Amino acid sequence: MKSNFILEPLNGELPYKLLLLADESEKAIDKYINKCEVFILEQNHKTIAVVAIERLNQSVIEIKNIAVDEEYQNQGLGKKMIQWVKTHYQELGILEILVGTGDASIYQLLFYLKCGFEMNSIRKSFFLKNYETAIYENGIRLKDMIVLKLTI
Repeated sequence: MKSNFILEPLNGELPYKLLLLADESEKAIDKYINKCEVFILEQNHKTIAVVAIERLNQSVIEIKNIAVDEEYQNQGLGKKMIQWVKTHYQELGILEILVGTGDASIYQLLFYLKCGFEMNSIRKSFFLKNYETAIYENGIRLKDMIVLKLTI
């Protein structure tokens, strides 16, 4: 991967295949995606990663979706994407980045903690209220969303 790691603004169709790696349905994605800035990473004219960012106010953004193509996972791209988001939005005056994940999403929680996020709050019953079908991770039904915060 290039040393000058840059995510480009999406200019075209949403990469649902990638977005669905981090969310369960197009319907769920459609609820937030139009409020987001969407950036992609391409390699050899193929979109291999995506991040969708919603600005909550003048100083806070939330990562609504972040995904790396399965073929390119475990190569540090996710961490580089978080670092890029941090740098890019810090230059725009953002002070905090929020991200939410499922209460049984152990690997995602570890990933965000390793990226410097700290647990911030819990959105009780989020997955029960916002998804028509039950979602299971690691054999456990998702109920609450764990919200993590990174102060920049």
